[in-house]
This record gives sequence, C-alpha cells and structure tokens, in this order.
Amino acid sequence: MNNIPKLLAFHKINTNKVELSLIVSEDMIYFPGHFAIQAVSPGVALIDWAVYFSGEYFSIDINYLGMEVVKFNQVLKPNIEVTLSLEYKPDKNKIYYKYTSASGEHGSGRILLAAQEEELNDK
Repeated sequence: MNNIPKLLAFHKINTNKVELSLIVSEDMIYFPGHFAIQAVSPGVALIDWAVYFSGEYFSIDINYLGMEVVKFNQVLKPNIEVTLSLEYKPDKNKIYYKYTSASGEHGSGRILLAAQEEELNDK
C-alpha cells in the first residue's frame, strides 16, 4: 500500500511555484476503514502530501511549525486525478497549497515554516 499519490505530471511555474497532477489510487493506506460506505481521503493526508511534495520540489528544509487557514471544501475520493498547486513564499516562511479536480476545489491551506537556518544566522 502507498501513502503518497502517484505523480502523473509536474509543471514548474517558477522557482517558488509548481503544479502537480496526481492520482489518488484506491490502494492507498488511508482508505481502508475511512469510511465503510464511501472511501474518502482524510484531511490530514492532504496536508501530509502537501508537506511531502513541497520538500521534493522546493530547495528548502521543511521545518514544519504549524498550519493556518486549512479548508476542506469537498471530499477527495479514490481513483481521482487531482492537481496540487504549491507556492513557497520565503518572505513569509509559508507554503500555500490547493487541491483541485474536475469536481472543483477539495482543500487548501498554508503550511507555516520555522525560519530557515541561513536566515537565523543572518540575524
């Protein structure tokens, strides 16, 4: 079983912004037991994936501090293709994320980061 969606495509918009096309397959560890009638991705999984892919595509250490403005607009069911938009804002030490599909927006929020090591040394 997987815990990260499969990457279908990657589009780098600029140094601090990327869009990823992902497939959230039904064999992911999150679906069994969440829920019996209709499997859905837990909200915490969407946050985990945003943190994971941010670490993969931005040249930063993910020193996770917290979250803000977290929204879950509609459930994300298995076997759906979703776009994950990530934008790193170094001046704010935040990563903005948003999940969308043909059905609309599934979730969004901001990942708060602790100051990067080089920033701490400059002060």
